[in-house]
Amino acid sequence: MRHTHLRHHVRRQNICFSRAVTVADAYALGLSPFGLLGLHHCYLGNWFFAVTYTLTLGLLGVGWLVDLFTMPLLVRRARERPAAGLGYAHKSVEFRHNF
Repeated sequence: MRHTHLRHHVRRQNICFSRAVTVADAYALGLSPFGLLGLHHCYLGNWFFAVTYTLTLGLLGVGWLVDLFTMPLLVRRARERPAAGLGYAHKSVEFRHNF
């Protein structure tokens, strides 16, 4: 009887699920009364800007006004950001192959 050699190959792969943020939701939060307080930045995961907007009322309204024109870019950056922090799903998966 011939013995077959089984080799176990283990490969670790990080699977990052992108956040399901939408431009419409970001605009809805940004245009709400809490937009000047940075609620849309909380939604997008930009915690530095969220705190800054809260302390300065949207950079005295100037930053909030700029955000209204750059919201699609902010959403795209939030989607492309690596999975880390609140609002992100991160899962480490092991694949085992028998040869």
